[in-house]
Amino acid sequence: MDFDYTGIAQNAYGWWRIVNGAVDFNCNSVEANEYGWFYLRGGKVDFNYNGLAANAYGWWKITGGAVDFNYTGMAQNEYGLWHVVNGMVDFSR
Repeated sequence: MDFDYTGIAQNAYGWWRIVNGAVDFNCNSVEANEYGWFYLRGGKVDFNYNGLAANAYGWWKITGGAVDFNYTGMAQNEYGLWHVVNGMVDFSR
């Protein structure tokens, strides 16, 4: 176990958010690794999630658990209908 590792890593049970070598089961965010940006729920990448989710950098359009950087259009969540450009919610419109 690498207690210095922080990132997203895979084991037999899925892809997980790791912080200082341990699974962060409280992580509900959008996080990145070398394969892309992913939506995490309870620390695990949720490949079934489709919708909008936030991280420290903004709100993102998620398709199949990953940020859809190719998406430009409208997307809705519980807070309203939003304009999305290249996968990121554009609050200026």
